[in-house]
Amino acid sequence: MGSQNYLITLMLLWYKDRHRDAVVVGAALFGVFVAMMTRSLVGMGLLSFLQALTIPIIVSSRIPQIYAIYKNKSTGQLSAFAVFNYLAGTLARVFTTLTEVDDDLVLAGAVLASIVNVVLAAQMIYYWNAGKSDLPVHSAQQRKGDRRGKQDRGKKFSPWSGQRHTNEGIDLKTK
Repeated sequence: MGSQNYLITLMLLWYKDRHRDAVVVGAALFGVFVAMMTRSLVGMGLLSFLQALTIPIIVSSRIPQIYAIYKNKSTGQLSAFAVFNYLAGTLARVFTTLTEVDDDLVLAGAVLASIVNVVLAAQMIYYWNAGKSDLPVHSAQQRKGDRRGKQDRGKKFSPWSGQRHTNEGIDLKTK
């Protein structure tokens, strides 16, 4: 995942014709990568601290979404596929951490990420059809009352051309 982000960052800079920035950022990120992999440069204390920083970042990244869904009483355009896959991924991470890793910090991060993803998934289920019955069935003009007159009913007005359209084609009479 980190290597993908690295390459995407470099490609964004490169294709925006910021070649020098791409080289500098690429070298800096590579240097950080090498430093993180060298135990003599970066100790376990710093790595644990950086791992601990991911916990509030993960939780705080989901809180605004949870609040927005609660406030709007709808999930809006949020992808159910993504929400349930996030949930499955974090639950799998909890399982693998319990069975294979003996690190309470990693487990705490996985559990907290799972909790916020459970809340998002529960909201997705609870608000699944919320707002769909409120969607307009007719155009805005029909909701406000048809102001076009009886002879124009069934014809659509194109605001770009000033012409009325019918199912058969363009009616050359304009209002």
